[in-house]
Amino acid sequence: MIYPPIKKRVCAQLGKKTNLLFNISDRIKLSLDTTSPLLDEAFQAHQDYILRETLTTAVVDTPGENAFTLAQKLNGEPATLSVEQV
Repeated sequence: MIYPPIKKRVCAQLGKKTNLLFNISDRIKLSLDTTSPLLDEAFQAHQDYILRETLTTAVVDTPGENAFTLAQKLNGEPATLSVEQV
């Protein structure tokens, strides 16, 4: 299971890396690419919370060409998160 501190850590890392690209009030599109059923299940289970807390307006399958992407492991599982300003 992915615990809230891990989700917050990932959002914080994305926030730090995109600080110069986005304003805190910007709406975004979010993409999660993973081969892990565990991460996919956790994302689906917490999607409403994630969307609400990150001002995400859409979850997309394929990030746009202007998306910022961060690849890392979460609980040892590979994941690539992408955010793009709406």
